[in-house]
Amino acid sequence: MVDRDLNVQLFNPITKDCICFPCVMPLCPYADNEEHQFHDYEDYIGWFLSFCLQKFIVVTISPGELVIVVLYDWQGLAFARHGDQSWTKVVSPNSARINNIDASIVDVASVNDNVFALYDDGAIVYWNVKEFGGCGLVKPVNFCPSQPVIFDKLKRGLYKIYLVKSGTQLFMVLRYKEDVLNAERTDFDYDLFYRTIDFQVYRLNFKDRKWEEIQDFGDVALIVGNNSSMCVPIASSKSMRRSCIYFTDDEYEMWGASKEKSGHDIGVYDTECKQIWKLYECGNTRSLLCPPTCFIPQF
Repeated sequence: MVDRDLNVQLFNPITKDCICFPCVMPLCPYADNEEHQFHDYEDYIGWFLSFCLQKFIVVTISPGELVIVVLYDWQGLAFARHGDQSWTKVVSPNSARINNIDASIVDVASVNDNVFALYDDGAIVYWNVKEFGGCGLVKPVNFCPSQPVIFDKLKRGLYKIYLVKSGTQLFMVLRYKEDVLNAERTDFDYDLFYRTIDFQVYRLNFKDRKWEEIQDFGDVALIVGNNSSMCVPIASSKSMRRSCIYFTDDEYEMWGASKEKSGHDIGVYDTECKQIWKLYECGNTRSLLCPPTCFIPQF
């Protein structure tokens, strides 16, 4: 949870317990962002909350020892332990290339003590979180090379890419969207500027170090969207369906234009019948600040 002063708190909505972490403002200081041409400080805060912070993940090293890793500014990665006074950068957003990978980080996930970063060309690198120390930048290990064939079709239109952890497995979820802002279409609607139309799921083959497309990912459901990429065992939920993808609206580039343009693209994709069902069509899911976000309580 990040407040408008950019202070970070790890908050348990069930127990109301709260753990404080350092302020994230130093990661992208106001004075260093003249290229964005902010009108004022409030404009900067709005940009920081809406665009600069992509994702936080929590890694448990040992009982009572937590590390939070933040993906920010599409290329930066930093971490902090409870009690730290500042964030330590692992990857600087000023580095255009990391391990000769000329792409942007789109998602991160942790498996055991390793933090994996997925690039927008399918490449995977990782760091061992135990190597995160006070020395700052840590060179990652190249694990899976890019696979351009997978992304040729994806990047022709609107899309999103997610990295989802399921036990010790990693899934890459590709989300296809279409732009429906066309008055000549029979289904034209001024309130709907885009919508999700399809998904593809790939599983990382750790032995061969490559992505393999799958049609069924077992007795789990995947949740993707705004700052969300999670896996839920069906046995722990009475309402979620196996091998389905639950998605929320995350087309952030359109959130600032009008509050009628965000929060509508919410639904369920069934990988077996290749169909999409809409959720929450009552209209109260729209928000100028942040459309709905999913979380999984740890009881």
